[in-house]
Amino acid sequence: RRLRRDRVALCLRLFDRHETLGTDDDHNDHDDGDDGDAVLISAVRLMLKRSPRGSLSSRDVGRGLAAAGLLTTLKDRHAGLFHFLQQNSDVFKVELPNSKSATPFEYEVTLLD
Repeated sequence: RRLRRDRVALCLRLFDRHETLGTDDDHNDHDDGDDGDAVLISAVRLMLKRSPRGSLSSRDVGRGLAAAGLLTTLKDRHAGLFHFLQQNSDVFKVELPNSKSATPFEYEVTLLD
């Protein structure tokens, strides 16, 4: 339980927008086509690069995006995190759980770079 709290705290720290992503307030509306997707890709890449394991659970990625104010944008554009990751399969790898004891609908996200 403590480890999960630590990972969530890490995600929250990663997303001080002005410091980590280097974005300004003009990126809040994300109506500019591919630029919005570039911000989303950069945000997820940054989270994964800063993760001690190099991967995160889908739940933690979603929490980090929500903390950055980007989860709603992602859902509006891609119908959810899984679809976004699949559409960017050249950047991200999705590892589905292989046991029935695993949490349903939770999977690991890894950076391919």
